[in-house]
Amino acid sequence: MTEGAPVGAYCGSGVTAAQAVLALHLAGRPDAALYVGSWSNWVADPARPVATGETPAG
Repeated sequence: MTEGAPVGAYCGSGVTAAQAVLALHLAGRPDAALYVGSWSNWVADPARPVATGETPAG
C-alpha cells in the first residue's frame, strides 16, 4: 500500500467489506471508505465497465 493513498473496500454485497473498513479504522486508517453497493450494485448497471476473459483490459 502506498503511504497516504486512498483506501476503499468492497465485496459482493457490502457486508464483509463493512467489517474490513472497521478493521482498517481500528488499525489507524480512519479515511478508509466503503463502496456500499459493492459488486452486486456495480454489475447491475450495464453502462459500467466489467473485465472478462483471461486478461482484463488495463
